Amino acid sequence: MAATSQQIAAPVARVVLFANVGNRDVMVGGRPLGKPRPDGERLLAELAKGRDEVSLPLLDPTLAYLERAGTPPDRIILFATDQSEQIAPEHRDLDTVHFAAIARVLIEARLLSSKKQYAGKVAIRPLTRENPSLYDETFAFYQTFLKSFSVSKVGAGVEEVFVLASGGTPAMNLGLLLAGAEQYKDRCKPLYLEAGASQPRRLDLVRQLQESTLRKVALSHVEKYQFAAAREEIGRAHV
Repeated sequence: MAATSQQIAAPVARVVLFANVGNRDVMVGGRPLGKPRPDGERLLAELAKGRDEVSLPLLDPTLAYLERAGTPPDRIILFATDQSEQIAPEHRDLDTVHFAAIARVLIEARLLSSKKQYAGKVAIRPLTRENPSLYDETFAFYQTFLKSFSVSKVGAGVEEVFVLASGGTPAMNLGLLLAGAEQYKDRCKPLYLEAGASQPRRLDLVRQLQESTLRKVALSHVEKYQFAAAREEIGRAHV
């Protein structure tokens, strides 16, 4: 658990990247590792010897994209799995907690404008009690974390939130997307990186969710003959 003990500290972050770490998100020599927990633990211990061979196929192009756009994150939160020893070995071996620790080392050493841009700005938040395959548990985890982060000293002044939901399990990705949209609304910018793509693309999920919700609210007003309120909601939904 030492890899996950780093705390989020001041100063206030204006741009934040939330990213799930999946079991193919660390590669050595362009190849994925078979068992993320044991293989990742060994790689982390030997990282200083062969760092140049290690790559982050999702996080590297995402950070490069944000840097080109002029929005390098002030804070990066990596979500990884770290299940208990009671879980069957074949499932626990897929945990990504060590992959996240490797990613933190590599990202914090990343250079931008001839200086270390991300040193001390990367934190790891593990899913320890939640089943990463259950949608209700992952969604509740992200809801709780994002709500707490949004009122913390670091997160209270966030202006842009980028959500990379390409790594991790489907339940983790959907949970992070929905919780991010719920908590940050227009400030939430979901990103998706397809396999082999050179950069992520922005998803229109937040706007679609907002318009869908507003339409439902408008219809409820119509059913209650509250036409003025319905007209206002329809205008907000651009329909």
